[in-house]
Amino acid sequence: MAASGSALALAARLRALDDDVLARLVTQRAVREGGIRDFFDLAEALLDRTSVQSALEHLDRGTLALLAVAGELAESSGAPTAEQLAARLEVPISDVRERIAIALDAGLLGTESGRYAPWDAVVEQLRAWPAFGLPAGRDLESGSAPAVLELVSESDVRFIDRGAGDRAFGTLGAVTETLLALRDAPARQLTRGGLALPDARRLAAIAGVDAAEVELLLDIAARAGLAVLAGTEWVPTQDLTAWLAGSRVDRWAELANGWLGRLPDDLRELLRTRAHAVWGDGLLDYLDWLYPAGGAWIRERAVAAAREAELLGITGAGAPSTAGSRLLLDGTAAAAAAMAESFPPEVDKVYLQHDLTVIAPGPLRVDLETRLRGLAEAEAR
Repeated sequence: MAASGSALALAARLRALDDDVLARLVTQRAVREGGIRDFFDLAEALLDRTSVQSALEHLDRGTLALLAVAGELAESSGAPTAEQLAARLEVPISDVRERIAIALDAGLLGTESGRYAPWDAVVEQLRAWPAFGLPAGRDLESGSAPAVLELVSESDVRFIDRGAGDRAFGTLGAVTETLLALRDAPARQLTRGGLALPDARRLAAIAGVDAAEVELLLDIAARAGLAVLAGTEWVPTQDLTAWLAGSRVDRWAELANGWLGRLPDDLRELLRTRAHAVWGDGLLDYLDWLYPAGGAWIRERAVAAAREAELLGITGAGAPSTAGSRLLLDGTAAAAAAMAESFPPEVDKVYLQHDLTVIAPGPLRVDLETRLRGLAEAEAR
């Protein structure tokens, strides 16, 4: 088997895929429906240079190195086996098989009788990279990762936990108020993106945050399945009632679990390896190395995830809190137990003043807060 760019060969492979695998490939490669009449048309679309480059941008350095080496070996001595690729790359065979699976799923690699070779369009695109300031095949193989593991000391963790607990509690309250406000009146999403200004100001005033933070609160709520964009309006989901009935720690746990669950797989695994290390600029530098053609997309995902992690107390000052580390490594229940130690105790008494206003000297017990909201109008959080 030689490296092949034949649309016929790729079409034959596509025809053999089951429907679910084929659908994932079409979605992953963002193939447009226009002009696709059969498997041959789909193969040509996947081999288009622009489409190939877009797919390569989403691959990590190890998978890119495998494609480069496989293409080189295929041209010189025939398509290599997984064992030959492992020997050349000097990595365990298990790692090679994982990279092969990723490249196959992306439609960038051909396979026959246990041998693998990228399509010619993939080989040609990788060879053109140096002209665009991207690493050549040899650099993909030999480049060493930047050192980014700046471990967080125990004294720093105690400081981080105090601030993280305060932010998590504040964000939980702001998300709660936002969702209750949406239950009273939906918020309109503009066609060009972003909330309509009157709704953004209304929700910001109710939640006690800056208008710029409202969309982050909505995103956090949406990740937890508590809010959804229905047409052009943000509305709460049916899960809101059950969520409001839970304790504050349980509510936070659902928000944190939503954040974790909606992370891209590669970013989630990367953050788990840094569950006790500073993220910050070092993490972004590492991502630039790991995804050499990733450009803005990988940074945007990492920055967005980091901003919401700060709001939820998963991190503090760019480093994981105790709750954040446990969320990444041990799961939601362990994270909730850690965060519970940072939340203020609930109270079961209020001050009733002569003008019939009610002041709670702390966070009310959930059942009492629910009853009080049914009797009174919240003026301030």
